[in-house]
Amino acid sequence: AATHEGSAYVWDSEYKPTQSLDGHNTFILRCAFSPDSRTLAMASADQTVSLWSLTPEAEGRQSASHLHSPQPHQHHQQHLPQQQHQQQQQQQEQQTRQKWVYDGSLRGHQKWVWDVTFSGDGTKIFTGSSDCTCCWWDVDTKEVHRTYNDVHRGFCAIALIEGRHVERAPLMP
Repeated sequence: AATHEGSAYVWDSEYKPTQSLDGHNTFILRCAFSPDSRTLAMASADQTVSLWSLTPEAEGRQSASHLHSPQPHQHHQQHLPQQQHQQQQQQQEQQTRQKWVYDGSLRGHQKWVWDVTFSGDGTKIFTGSSDCTCCWWDVDTKEVHRTYNDVHRGFCAIALIEGRHVERAPLMP
C-alpha cells in the first residue's frame, strides 16, 4: 500500500503492516516487483523511482523503519496444535529475518514518473514520465541505458513484449 506522503507499507499474510518504506516525499504513483519478487520499484511524483531489495537482515545497508507486529499471546498458543504452532513460529522468524532495504534511486526525469516495469529477466527497468520520456535503466548500475523521447506527450503507462521483434507503429500527429 502506498500513500500520497511518499511512504509504502509492506503487509503480511494476515494483512498487518510489517514494514514502512520511506523513499519519497510525495505521491507514489506505481509499484512493481521484479520477476523474482526480490526487488520492488516505486515510481513517484517527486521525479524518481526508489528501489528496495528483499534480503536477509542486511549488514551495512540502510534499513527501512520496521513496524513490529504484536506476537500472539502465550495462552492462545497453548491451544494450537503443535505443527501449526511451529509453522507460525517459522513464518514469524522468516519475516523477522527478511526486510526490504533501500537500494538507491533512479534519477533523471524532470516531471512525475507515472509508470515503472521490469524486463522479463529483471536486469532492466523502464520508466514513463510526464516529461515526455521513457527511460531504459540498468538495474545494477542505476544508470539510463537509453531514453525514448520522440513523442510530444507524457508517458503514463508501459507494457513490454519480449522475445520477438515488434514493428514500430507510426506516431500520430
